[in-house]
Amino acid sequence: MKLVNPLSIRQNMTPRRLNIHEQDRAYARLYAKELVVHLDLLDVCSGAALKWLLCEPYVDLELPMACSVKFYFFLPRTLAELEASNITSPDTKPNIGAFAQQVRQVAPMAKEIGISLAVGCPDDITLPTELLSSLVLQLSQHAVDIKYNFNIQPAIVDQQISGLRSLTCCSADTTDDGEQIVRLARNNAATLRVLEISVRTTTDMTGLIRYSDGSYVQYPCLQTLRLSDRPRVDAPCRPVFPGAVPFPSLRRLALGARFYFDDDTVFRGNDATLESVFGSQP
Repeated sequence: MKLVNPLSIRQNMTPRRLNIHEQDRAYARLYAKELVVHLDLLDVCSGAALKWLLCEPYVDLELPMACSVKFYFFLPRTLAELEASNITSPDTKPNIGAFAQQVRQVAPMAKEIGISLAVGCPDDITLPTELLSSLVLQLSQHAVDIKYNFNIQPAIVDQQISGLRSLTCCSADTTDDGEQIVRLARNNAATLRVLEISVRTTTDMTGLIRYSDGSYVQYPCLQTLRLSDRPRVDAPCRPVFPGAVPFPSLRRLALGARFYFDDDTVFRGNDATLESVFGSQP
């Protein structure tokens, strides 16, 4: 699939997506806040996507005010298409790196990165581990706000994502068991302001708030916590350290239908901070 206009920009304060072909570059430099990229993953791997970025109308494009880049990758729809793509070529990893570097030149100040790899891939297709690892690491460099949606080989992707540091926002949607997402949250507990987790399997999320030795993880800056109807937190009946408050700054809380707690330990001390609480009916 080849998209005629793989890039678009969004003007601040309006939902209208602006086509680069139709916009004056000086205007785009001043007002473009978001860069949206729709591409076939195979074109990124082969180097075709990089060639597009180096041709009109994208050559020398720079959006210094853009704070967000969102990538939407279309996947091979058949095993034959994947096998014919030569995706395991030694050039694949350098091509991904060069593509990511060029996108960073277009939007050098973007710290919010969205990656969606959930389009069109049947269950019998497995992408090379090295390819997924390289894709995630290259695109998420310098991110402080990461949003991702992977319905294919989520364990590999989550493992790469879990190494990110200094995130302020994380929105994760995965079919995996959530272990790597928990690790990602703990690794960034000191800086996270928003944490949204959607896991498609029943998951024990105890590690989100508690280390293996029983001590609590604290998220001093977290203001928004949203958990889907699948994850589950089993808080201990008595905290290891009396008065422990995992989320001292929490303002907004949303819990799904199957989410429950043994007691109020998780939100102890939040009666003065919570502004809104949403819970789905079972």
